[in-house]
Order: sequence, then structure tokens, then C-alpha cells
Amino acid sequence: MKTAKLVDVDLYGALGTGSTKTEAKAQAEAKISKAFADHGQYNPQMMRFPMGEVVTVYRTLEGWTYGFMCPDETRKVSYGCGNYPSKRDATRHALRHVAQGYWDNEATDYGHDILPAIDDEGHREQTSYRRFQEAYRVLKAQGKTDSECHYEACQAMHA
Repeated sequence: MKTAKLVDVDLYGALGTGSTKTEAKAQAEAKISKAFADHGQYNPQMMRFPMGEVVTVYRTLEGWTYGFMCPDETRKVSYGCGNYPSKRDATRHALRHVAQGYWDNEATDYGHDILPAIDDEGHREQTSYRRFQEAYRVLKAQGKTDSECHYEACQAMHA
């Protein structure tokens, strides 16, 4: 059985695949059209947080994502772990990512002030994350291994 050869086209960073160059180009053009079909809502959003973190939510050809820059001397940038279907979803995940860094910060209600009031799931996750971190810290101080700490802290997180 003969396998059909596919053609790949890279059109301004949008990759298209098809049985002909025309089909591949049409697929790439469709990706570009979809990326800009948000009726002008594809502008990036930048947010700053109390400890100096900067988060940028932006549109790619595959969807929405975010970059997260820490204020430490390394100026390390981490990125969202995926593409989200909407700017709102990417923003929600970015805020949850930042809130985790405040799990022991009483001034921000342990990260809850970072999250929108309507994000009930995010607040539940933040509470669980804080339980995990607190338990891990106590277990580590008791001299337990990382594996033991992780296992027992996971149990405490869901208590």
C-alpha cells in the first residue's frame, strides 16, 4: 500500500499540512485567520504583582498563553503550561500560578487576594496548595526524605 506524501508549509510561523502545497497553505492561512478572529481582542495583557512579578497574557497561533517573570536576580521567565482557548482562561491560569507563590503571605490572605472573587475553584486549589506546602515544611523539618514529605503532604492537602 502506497502512503500519500504530505506537504508542509510554513506561512509566517503558521504550519499547514496537506496533500498539495495549496491545501497546506490554506490550512496555514486558516490558523492565521483564527488567531486574529477575536475582533480586536488579541492584544496582550500585562499584570504586576506585590513581590514584583510580571505576567504577560498573549495570543499565539495556537491559542492564548502567558509568560511569568520573577523579580529575582536571575530574571527567570517561566511560561504557562499550555494554550488556552480564550484570553480569560489563560488569565485565570496565570493568576493561579502567581497566587501559589503567596501561599505563606498573610498580607495577601495567603494568595487568595491575587485570585478573582468569582474563581471558586481557584480558591479551593489555593487552600489545598497551602496545606501541601505547610505540611511539607513541617515534615522536612522532622528530617523526612523528599519522597516521604511529598507523599504525606499530598495526604494532608486533601484532608
